[in-house]
Amino acid sequence: MSLGLCPCYGAAALAVVILLSGCGKSETKAKQELIPDICLGVFTGQTPAYSMRDESGQLIQINGNTIDVPAIDNTVVVTKVAAKLTQVAGGKTVRGDGKVRLIHANPKEVLIETEVFDQSNSHPTYQIRYDVVSGTATMSQIGLKAKTPDTPLQRMRSK
Repeated sequence: MSLGLCPCYGAAALAVVILLSGCGKSETKAKQELIPDICLGVFTGQTPAYSMRDESGQLIQINGNTIDVPAIDNTVVVTKVAAKLTQVAGGKTVRGDGKVRLIHANPKEVLIETEVFDQSNSHPTYQIRYDVVSGTATMSQIGLKAKTPDTPLQRMRSK
């Protein structure tokens, strides 16, 4: 059965279906090994500057002043089992890495997630969504009470 995509993606999608019928700790390890090749490589993108907003979209203010976040230059290196993230904003560089796990894969998109451990000892979680049809990728930070803009990514190098 062909999904109309490259053979590596079709095999990964089939493996995901097989994984869904399994259970236990081996499922997590198997999912890490099944990150489709389309997700691998070096990606860059800039998170635009923004004013922080709460979950309802209202501006967050401290002492009447909004919290402005400068644009952030991101470089993400994704391998079969890990991601390395470098962020540069306002002259400061933050580096972190973490394991990658597959959330879902279908003929239209692949969604992976990584919890990044950085030198400031924070553990932000990011999801990277790959649009298989257009070949584009978007990175989102999840699990925050404040809303942050998505970051469009461009592939610099394949695995």
